[in-house]
Amino acid sequence: MSIRSAEDALAHPSMVEAMRRRIIKVVGSRITYTLNHEKTYNWADPEEWVRAVSVSWLIIDKEYPANRMKLEVSVPRRTPNRVPPQ
Repeated sequence: MSIRSAEDALAHPSMVEAMRRRIIKVVGSRITYTLNHEKTYNWADPEEWVRAVSVSWLIIDKEYPANRMKLEVSVPRRTPNRVPPQ
């Protein structure tokens, strides 16, 4: 199933179940995820439709624990350890 509109995303079976379980809530032009933390984003953004379906698929279909999932995580910058020449 391709996601071409907000209506497509809202009709996806995983999204329907995630909304029923109150993991995802869409109100007007905002979407709220209740995962490890609660975050709200712009539902009018097409990329958000894809993220919502992906998150709901992972939680509902693949049974990934919602309380272990985070969105928009900052990754610390790492520098490789230099191996001294031999």
